[in-house]
Amino acid sequence: MAIRQTGPHGEPAGRAPGTGGFVGEPEASGQDAAERYEDRLEGGRGEGGGRADERDGSAPPGGAHPTRRRLLLGAGAVLAGATAWAVQHGETGARSARTASPPPDGSPRPVAARAGGPRPSWTYHGFGPRALERLDRSPRAPIFLSGSQLAVLDPAVGVERRRFTVPSGGPLLVGGSLLLVGDAATSDAPVTGRITGYDLGSGVTDWQFSLPGPDGSATPDAATPDAAAPDPATPDPAVPNPAAPDAVTQPAVRRGILQMMACDDSALYCRADVLPAGGPARTSLLMVSLATRRLLWSHADDQPGEAVEKVQPLPGGRLLVAAGNRISLLAAAGGPQLWSVAQGGLAAGWEAVDEGSFYQAAGSGGLRAMALADGATRWSAEPPAGESWRYLTLLAGGGRLFLFTDDGQVRSVDPATGAPRWTYRLPFRLDARCRPLLVARTLAVPGPAAAGVAALAAATGLPRWTFHDGEPAVDFWSVATDGVQLFAGHDRLLHAVPLS
Repeated sequence: MAIRQTGPHGEPAGRAPGTGGFVGEPEASGQDAAERYEDRLEGGRGEGGGRADERDGSAPPGGAHPTRRRLLLGAGAVLAGATAWAVQHGETGARSARTASPPPDGSPRPVAARAGGPRPSWTYHGFGPRALERLDRSPRAPIFLSGSQLAVLDPAVGVERRRFTVPSGGPLLVGGSLLLVGDAATSDAPVTGRITGYDLGSGVTDWQFSLPGPDGSATPDAATPDAAAPDPATPDPAVPNPAAPDAVTQPAVRRGILQMMACDDSALYCRADVLPAGGPARTSLLMVSLATRRLLWSHADDQPGEAVEKVQPLPGGRLLVAAGNRISLLAAAGGPQLWSVAQGGLAAGWEAVDEGSFYQAAGSGGLRAMALADGATRWSAEPPAGESWRYLTLLAGGGRLFLFTDDGQVRSVDPATGAPRWTYRLPFRLDARCRPLLVARTLAVPGPAAAGVAALAAATGLPRWTFHDGEPAVDFWSVATDGVQLFAGHDRLLHAVPLS
C-alpha cells in the first residue's frame, strides 16, 4: 500500500504552506513557479529544456509526455465545456418539463411516487369529480362517472372502452350488465316517468321502460313481449299491463312518477305513483324483466300511507319489502306475500341482509337480527356499558357480519348469535359516505381522502395493507371489484389494485 506524506496543513511533504514552491526554495510566483513545480513532479528538466529520458534517447513511443500543467489546462477546458452543455441542456429540460402537457383527461397515467400499499396495475385520470355515490351498489366493472359523462374502462389496462351521456343527478341502479337511470316526472307535471338502461358491456342504449301514456296505451318503450315469460299475477288496474290484450281500455293516466327501487341480474323493481283520470291516486310495486322490458306483475298498496320505501331482492326468488312500519317477504314469481310483521315504533327497514337474516340498527348502538324465514327476532345486542357510538353501515356476507361505527372501529360478530369475534380500530374516522366491500377473504374499508383504503383480513381483523396515492384530494374514497382487482378511487383518480 502506498502512503502519501503530508505536512501539518495537508500539503505534500516538503512543500512550504501557502507558496508555489517547496521548502528551502526561493519563493517564486506566476508561470515560472508553476512550471518549476511541474518539473519537480516530473523528475526535473535539464539545461536543454527536456526531460532526462528525452535527452538520453529513452523517450517513450509516440512523442514527449504532456506536462501536468497541460493536463490540468486540458481537463479544465473539458470541464468548462461540460458545464456549459449541462447548463444549456438543463435549462432546455426544465423548460420542457415546465411546458409539458399533463396526461389528457380520460387516460391512464403514471402512479404517484408517494403511493403506499400494493402497486396499482394502472391509474386512470378522469374528466371531472367522481359521483359514484349515485350508484345503489358497487359495480362489477371499472367505471368513471362525473356529471352526465359515464366512462367504461378496460379492467386490464385502464383505457376507455366506451363513454355514455346519462342524465345528471338522480340515482343509478346496477342490474347485470345494465346501468339503469330514472327520468321521473314531478308530481305536478302532466308527463310520465321513464327508465333508460345503458349496457356497459355492449354499449347498447335502447333499453327503456315507461309508465302508460296519457291515452292509457301500453308503454311505448316496452319491447315485444316474450311468449316464454311468466304471465303477470293480479295486475293492478291502475297500471296497464303491456302484455294484456285489453291494455288500451285501462283508465287514462293523468300524472305519474316511476321510481326505481332495486334491481338484480334479471329484474327491476319500481314504485309507480299514478293518478288515473277520475280516480284517487294509486301506488303500486312493479316487477319488470330486464331481458324483455316486460311488466311481469304489479301490486297496489293495501293500506293508505304504506307506500313502498325499500326493496331488496334476495337469492331464491324472494323479495324483502318495507312499507310504512311493516316489513314483508314476497315471492318474486307473481309477487304473493309470504309473511309480514309490524315494527312497532321503529321505522321499517334494514341495514344488511345475508342468507338467513336481515339486520336492523338502532341509533343508540343496538342491533337486531330478524329471520328471513318468518320475520321473527333471532337475537339483539346493545353496546357494552360505558361505550357510546352509532352504526354508520353494516356489511353481511360469507358467513360474517361487520359493523362500522362512527368512532372509527370495525366490529365482526357471529351472524347466528351476535357474539363478538374481533374489533379493530382504523387509523382514520368514518362517516356515512363509507361503503366497504368484502372481496373473498379481504375486507376493504375506504376512508377520507388523505387516509386511503384499509384492507383487513376478514377472519381476524388484522391489517393487510393500506393503499393511498399521495395525491391532494377532498373526496371520500370509494371501492368496487370484479373479483380480481380492487378499483379504488377518489376525486378524479381511479386505481386498479391487485388483490392477489
